Amino acid sequence: MSKNKLHLSLLLMIFLSSVFGLKAQVGLPLYSDYLSDNIILLHPSASGLGKGAKLRLTHRQQWATQDDSPSFQTISYTTALGEKSGIGGVVFNDRNGYHKQLGLNLMYAYKLKFNDSQSRYRYKKDLNQLTFALSANYVQQSVDQRSFIIPDPIISQTVQNQGFFNTDFSIAYHYKDGYSYLTVDNLMTNKQQTNNPSYQNLNRRKYIFNAGYFFGSGRKLQFEPSILFQYNAVTHEQFMDINTKAFRTMGRNKRIWMAMSYRARFDKEVLSRMNQFTPIVGVEIDQYLMAYTYTQQLGPLLFGQGSYHQVTFGYRFKMSRLRNKKLNGRINEYLYKSDN
Repeated sequence: MSKNKLHLSLLLMIFLSSVFGLKAQVGLPLYSDYLSDNIILLHPSASGLGKGAKLRLTHRQQWATQDDSPSFQTISYTTALGEKSGIGGVVFNDRNGYHKQLGLNLMYAYKLKFNDSQSRYRYKKDLNQLTFALSANYVQQSVDQRSFIIPDPIISQTVQNQGFFNTDFSIAYHYKDGYSYLTVDNLMTNKQQTNNPSYQNLNRRKYIFNAGYFFGSGRKLQFEPSILFQYNAVTHEQFMDINTKAFRTMGRNKRIWMAMSYRARFDKEVLSRMNQFTPIVGVEIDQYLMAYTYTQQLGPLLFGQGSYHQVTFGYRFKMSRLRNKKLNGRINEYLYKSDN
């Protein structure tokens, strides 16, 4: 990066930090990767949902044409513990220029099933389940100031690190092919190291709700419309995702799908009003999943070309073929969208 670009980046970073410092992202960012069968990134109550254990890996690259552009990686794992419990974990790395955060989320979910007649050989139309979950989260933030050359007493020209611990609460309800989730992120108030006492207490509480319905179980062509809404209790930032997803089964063990998502923000500030349009394509073959996500930023201010790219890879453990040979989405666990 040239010296002029470095100076410009530093000035822009200081300006944005001073204007929007209280809105800094701590913890898992909310992108559209939850539509790639990775809902555990948003809701701990999705832990242990469905048959078998799941592993998901994601890599996201923003503003690919810019130097030191933001990148984001996650590794998530979830599995059921018997019929009534589930656990999950997420490790993530979020890097944005001189800022970096590493995080670990550990989750536990408890399921209340209102229909004990459920069986792996019965149709999923009997699903009637309420799930409660808690998540313990730790985030290590760092700011690399070693290359900062602007004279300012608040610049230490070192790598500054801070750690934050927090908890989330989540609840989910599944009935037949419908689902709804509500999660409260960051229940606790953190303290940060700062020269300004007014900014020492950080309340980062967020409320995330989403719901959807799966149409076409047992058919080759299936649809899943859904919505998501997030509200930040401190900054009052809010946005909504309007999603639709289509699945096409191919034979006994393959499925291709495509999703469309539009994110509308309702912030008053022009810099925060960045709507997004996101198409996603994916394929599932037996226990494997692969998906590609492209996000195009919309609005009065674009960074670079305003486009983001993400790939997702997944694997499902401990899967066994069911005896029923019918092509039915409810029966074939490889094809049934059971873990919304």
